[in-house]
Amino acid sequence: MTEWDSMTIENLYLSAETGDPAAQFEVAKLYLQDSPFEKIPQVAVKWLKKASLQDYEDAMRKLLELYKSNMVAAEGQPTVNELMQKLADSGDAQLQMELANSYLQNADTSDRAIQLLEKAAVSGNLEAILKLADMYQKGEQVAVNHKRAYELYEKAADAGNPESANRLGFAWLYGQHPSYPKQTDHEKAFSYFTIAKKDGKPLTYFCLSQMYHDGLGVKQDIVKSEEYLKMAADLKMPIACLEYGRYLLSANETQEADPSQAAKYLSIAAEKGDTTAKSLLVTLFLQGIGGSMDAEKVLAYAKEVAEDGTEQSRMKLANVYHITEQYTQALEIMKEYAEQGNANAEYFLGYCFIAGQGVEKDFKTAKDWLKKASEHGHPKAKQLMKEIF
Repeated sequence: MTEWDSMTIENLYLSAETGDPAAQFEVAKLYLQDSPFEKIPQVAVKWLKKASLQDYEDAMRKLLELYKSNMVAAEGQPTVNELMQKLADSGDAQLQMELANSYLQNADTSDRAIQLLEKAAVSGNLEAILKLADMYQKGEQVAVNHKRAYELYEKAADAGNPESANRLGFAWLYGQHPSYPKQTDHEKAFSYFTIAKKDGKPLTYFCLSQMYHDGLGVKQDIVKSEEYLKMAADLKMPIACLEYGRYLLSANETQEADPSQAAKYLSIAAEKGDTTAKSLLVTLFLQGIGGSMDAEKVLAYAKEVAEDGTEQSRMKLANVYHITEQYTQALEIMKEYAEQGNANAEYFLGYCFIAGQGVEKDFKTAKDWLKKASEHGHPKAKQLMKEIF
């Protein structure tokens, strides 16, 4: 006992018998512990029910706890639902959330669910705030209301919820806040992303990388930009893998180019369908600087990239065919461009006729193509003409 320490057990019982709910609750507690009486939960429930019927909240919570734990059977008045309703109406946010989830299962009680969620949200229950925000954002059992959704996301973010903070950071960075259309606030965006980064999501790291790189909402810091970009890439975010791969291909004052490592990140982006990454991998393969690369996979990438029909991508495909000793396919493409006066294609044909790759050796035809390439300024063609002819 606490507030009743100065009273005798007899006086406590007397108060309980005369209807004092606080005394009834204290008597119930006596029967839920091993002293001074024997522990008898059923007797405790009798007194808890008396106090609960007078809306004594401590008694209602304890009775509900006993019912939920199956320590005693939930019989008579008040019922479990009645207890939950009363406690929810009195402001218990967790029970408001429980009841709301139950009511959401039935379209006829969805309005009551929304009321309970709103109450729980006002009390700061994060689960309720997020549930309501998502409902308003998606229009689930309520009319779509993006502004209301973002009010709730802001409340969740301010409470430290990383997912909501990430959403708000993105909205302020790209001008997508429904209450402020096309309006950006880079300082707010950076602040929210700082909260969101503890969740370790690649999109957060990528956005922070952009902001440090461009000095948006924070002092420009290329080193930190690269760190966050790598963090996003290490989580296999395709666009981050592409950009980090590109970064590794560029030499600067602080680092040397690392084509082999770049190929590893570009491969992740390529496997996720990024066409630019596939094109860069083809280039690395042709230059022989991408480390150990799967020729068949590179050929498949080259074919896909060449579907754009451009001269550059189709000639890259021809060169991959050539390296993989599929000379006929390579010549078919290169002949088309050689006949259009492309110096690289002319040189290619001349070389193949000298080497007998895909065609019979024919030095006269080789000389004709190399002469055309030389006239079009191709340095290797000029050199080969001097050496052979």
